[in-house]
Amino acid sequence: GAHLLNIAGGHTLDQIVFCFGSLQEISARVTTRLKQLRMADTGEMVDNKVADHILLNGVFSHGALLNYQIMSVPHNADGWHLSVYGSKGTIMASTQGLPQITPTTLIGAQGDEPLGELPVPERLRRMPDAIPFGPPQNVGRAYLRMVEAIQEGKPFEPNFDDARNTHRLLEAIQESSDKGRVIKLD
Repeated sequence: GAHLLNIAGGHTLDQIVFCFGSLQEISARVTTRLKQLRMADTGEMVDNKVADHILLNGVFSHGALLNYQIMSVPHNADGWHLSVYGSKGTIMASTQGLPQITPTTLIGAQGDEPLGELPVPERLRRMPDAIPFGPPQNVGRAYLRMVEAIQEGKPFEPNFDDARNTHRLLEAIQESSDKGRVIKLD
């Protein structure tokens, strides 16, 4: 059951919803474009039986629009990109892999200023020096937030409801594609 929509798609859509809020409606297309894939270890060609291309248009509950595309790229993939164009400026994030695994670069500007690299605030980087950069730090940050939530008697996020909402969104994406229609989310 592991495939592009529910692994890479689930992680990146969860990040988008965390940053920008919930979606109220979506329209999606989930399809298989590459009918065969080459196995990296053996070079053997195998039939591709899962979706490798997802297109999603959505409307956030606050009215902003989402255009989202994720695909398996067999050659010369250019990584992950997120662009946000707002009324006061632009911010872009990019990485050569997935944002939850590889280092992300942020650039942005207000108004007509030229785009420039944006430093990540130190409060978001705090980790013991012994924790290696990348996925170990991501897990370490989650553990630190959990400890703080317990110590302060606050709820820990993400929680079960967040996971359930992400899975409902993934199901709605597949339903929209299967039925060829806009899906309203609650």
